[in-house]
Amino acid sequence: MLQLNDGTWLDEIGERYNLSNWADHHVHMKYCAYVPATPAPDYPFYVTYRLVDDFDTYAATPPFSLVFNVPAPTVEETTPAYRDVLPSLTAAEISFTFHRPVVVAADPPVTITDEATHTQDYYAGYFGYAVSADGLTLTLTQQAGVLPNETWLEIALTDQVRDADNDHAAIPFTHFVYTLHLPGNCDNDGDIDFDDFVLFAGCLSAPGTAVDAACTCDDLDADEDVDLADFLTLQATFTGAAE
Repeated sequence: MLQLNDGTWLDEIGERYNLSNWADHHVHMKYCAYVPATPAPDYPFYVTYRLVDDFDTYAATPPFSLVFNVPAPTVEETTPAYRDVLPSLTAAEISFTFHRPVVVAADPPVTITDEATHTQDYYAGYFGYAVSADGLTLTLTQQAGVLPNETWLEIALTDQVRDADNDHAAIPFTHFVYTLHLPGNCDNDGDIDFDDFVLFAGCLSAPGTAVDAACTCDDLDADEDVDLADFLTLQATFTGAAE
């Protein structure tokens, strides 16, 4: 059964509702499914819907199913937060915290899509992963590659992330982060603070002096030295320590 926001119930197979009854063509829905009370089923069951348009203005949606009676783990929080900035392009870390313990049954635990180009799973190979001892946190740690700058990344759990107790797949969850390189953030902690100034001071040299390999991060104008011109850029980007 499905109830629309005007109180109408759809409770028969094939029953329809005309959204043109509404000036604003969208609808809020809530669902319920009735099952035998005795004995209560211990298996998942589902209801499938498909939204169609009799006037052919909009394409029909693919069928979508709502699964009931599956106590799958859900994501409680993410770090960085959902739709937040991921400032490190070479040492990124992303974590998912669940309400219930999970295990990763097999690779891959996530897919990572560049939202701009829709390049599926190109960046997932950059990351290793670990599940905390209590099973509540899945952490992705970048081990290779450089993430694209100023790009939305769509990170989605796969069905290999499963409930540790009953082996149901975790409820699908998609996380978005915006990658943004902060020039001078050489300790990869997401801010430009005095720690970065200390690192910069150790790399500062005269103009035209070849930059040491360990100091390339502080060559902010990419002229192959670390001098006062780079310091001016670092000073302008100072953010202070992230809270």
